[in-house]
Amino acid sequence: MLQCQRCLEDVAVGVRSRSRFRLVQAGEEWGDQDLDDDTYEALELEGLLDVRTLIEDEVLLSLPAIALHDQCSPPGAGADADAAKPSPFAELGRLKQGKQ
Repeated sequence: MLQCQRCLEDVAVGVRSRSRFRLVQAGEEWGDQDLDDDTYEALELEGLLDVRTLIEDEVLLSLPAIALHDQCSPPGAGADADAAKPSPFAELGRLKQGKQ
């Protein structure tokens, strides 16, 4: 669950990610054919692979930058809120008319 950036309510976001990795020991040479093949990502390892951290990073990278519902309104965007609160530009216009 993430927070919708429009209405500030919870929104369920599905995460779907598919990644392929080639594990490379630190300092190991990569061939030119490995650099041309973009069906996988090369991971340079220095020691043991922390799979939990790798999965967490992949999930975070799969999340949307801005979570939004398909249809929602900002808080206080109802008709009552618009009628009760005058436009700040209308107020400025009224003040300007009063000065002249």
